[in-house]
Amino acid sequence: MKLAIFQPTDSETISVLIPAPNCQLSLEEICRKDVPTGIKYKIIDSSELPDNRDFRNAWQFDFSNNFDGVGE
Repeated sequence: MKLAIFQPTDSETISVLIPAPNCQLSLEEICRKDVPTGIKYKIIDSSELPDNRDFRNAWQFDFSNNFDGVGE
């Protein structure tokens, strides 16, 4: 399953955006709509997330040159 990750400016943690089943919008449309304005996001496969969620607050990603879009 495809999902998106982003890092809000007011947070040091990575946020995960999981689309609702049967949504009529594409993941890109959802990201542009739901990711905060000006925040970069990356679309990934859910299998790319660590299996162990114990350290979820420590997840990091470099969005500087590796992103798929920006929230509107």
